[in-house]
Amino acid sequence: MLIQASRLKQMDIIPYGTQKIEEEDVAAVVNVLRTGALTQGSSVQEFENTFSDFLKNVSNDPSEIYSLAVNNGTTALHLCALALV
Repeated sequence: MLIQASRLKQMDIIPYGTQKIEEEDVAAVVNVLRTGALTQGSSVQEFENTFSDFLKNVSNDPSEIYSLAVNNGTTALHLCALALV
C-alpha cells in the first residue's frame, strides 16, 4: 500500500512498542544492581538454569539443552551461526 507523503504527516505515529514494567520487575533490577555483580552474578546463572528448564520441557530431546546468557543480540546471533558449522 502506497501512502502519499502529504497523508503521512497527518497520520498518527505508530508506537515502537509498549512495555509492561511492574514494581516486581523494578525491585528485581534494583536487587541485582545492589549486588554489584551485573554480568556474572547468581541472577545470570539462575536465568540460564530457568531458561534451560523451560527448553527441556518443550524439547523432543531434553538431554541436549544448554543455555548461555550473553551481553547482546549480536553476540547471540554470532553464537547461533557458530553452532551451525
